[in-house]
Amino acid sequence: MSKSKSITNNFVWSSILAIAGYVFPLITFPYVTRVLNPDGFGYTQFADSVVQYFSILALLGINSIGIREIARVRNNRVKMSIVYNSLLTLNLIATIAVIFILLTLSFVFPSFASHQDLLFIGSARILCGTLVVEWFYKGIEEFRYITIRALLVRSIYVILVFIFVRQEDDYIIYFILTTLITVVNAIINICYSTKYVNYSLSHLNLRPYIIPFVTLGAFQVLTAVYTYLNTIYLGVVSDDTQVGYFSIATKIHHIILSLYTAFTSVMLPRMSALSLEYDKDKFFDMINKSCAVLFVFSFPLMILLYIFAPEIIGLLAGQAYGSSIPCLRIIIPLIFVIGYEQILVIQILVPLRKDSAILINSSIGAMVCVFSNLLFVKSLLSQGTSMVWLLSEVSVMLSAQFFVKRFTAFLFPFKLFIESFIVAVPAFLFVYCLSLINFDKYVNFVLASTLIVIYYFFVYKYILKNSIINELICSFINKIHHV
Repeated sequence: MSKSKSITNNFVWSSILAIAGYVFPLITFPYVTRVLNPDGFGYTQFADSVVQYFSILALLGINSIGIREIARVRNNRVKMSIVYNSLLTLNLIATIAVIFILLTLSFVFPSFASHQDLLFIGSARILCGTLVVEWFYKGIEEFRYITIRALLVRSIYVILVFIFVRQEDDYIIYFILTTLITVVNAIINICYSTKYVNYSLSHLNLRPYIIPFVTLGAFQVLTAVYTYLNTIYLGVVSDDTQVGYFSIATKIHHIILSLYTAFTSVMLPRMSALSLEYDKDKFFDMINKSCAVLFVFSFPLMILLYIFAPEIIGLLAGQAYGSSIPCLRIIIPLIFVIGYEQILVIQILVPLRKDSAILINSSIGAMVCVFSNLLFVKSLLSQGTSMVWLLSEVSVMLSAQFFVKRFTAFLFPFKLFIESFIVAVPAFLFVYCLSLINFDKYVNFVLASTLIVIYYFFVYKYILKNSIINELICSFINKIHHV
């Protein structure tokens, strides 16, 4: 039905979306954090973490299995409609059950009851999050549509935030607007999907998808233990202000990582197709390219974030969030750790259908998270939660590497890592010295960012002459001219 689209073209569109995911928060984030202050911002972030966690419970493994299964039948409208309707029905059943559990808990637990107003609003986000069916559009590789729709909806959202969020008590309005993004996206996506599938409750076939839906869902749920549940636990043992400090660091981290996540998103449907065709050479060629992109992407970002953490926090959140600086510095290595973890899990284990291995990975991460929370968070508060997140993700990455080696013999690219580390050393020293010059601190940051991009481009293209990076750079530039 749909012609296979260029990976680079998909990556360009997905990168535009990721950059928009970076730009739009940069527009609203500094404004909202200053208007709501650490306490009000932390209040919304606690509720947001609860809603996000229950959204993951509702979605379970739909994102991974949906992309994988739709990619396999995307050339046959009848088969694709059956798969789509079956997956959506299964997901809606899980979603209704999860919303019921959340609303019940909001009357039982004090920490939930104190945020009950926002949790009721968030229930609508959970339901519409299921109806967004982003997995379907990624499965048919409609990244152009996804990007254009998201840009329009987010633009409206930004305007509404500046109009209606004007004082500290407007945290409910802010939360409603955040929920409306999901509601509007769901309405648009469901309507547009009729172009590709026929809605029908006949010929549903839920049985083949239940086990992978639950297994991959358990992976997502357990992974969320050391992301969203960390925030929830921090709010329970401390207060909304500490949640605000930790949330600032995590928001910045998620913004930065979103660009590489865009790359893994466009790779999953292609890797699923290659695994189905048993094209081993192309499969591992894609993996090597992904690693090359990650190493070149992550090291300069980690350097800039570590050295200029005070400036970044001050610019994006304000001086009231100075306690977020050590939190950000603790989680900076996660840019590399999570990036490599995504390669191992999303690009290798998921397409190869190693669902049980994925579940073991996330179980290990969840156990590390629980014990680390008990050890560090009560005494170290937001910094302790940052340490917990780092330890949890490292344990998952190591476990995933073990299984990938077992199933495919793919090893950690030590040669590329050492090369990247050597290239990073002079960059770190140069940026650190530049930060000490008595210019305006934000001028230093912009200048350092510009020079480090030039340095990396020059080193990889003209000194190391890395063939993979050169190929990606040339292909990326050519595709931008044709988009």
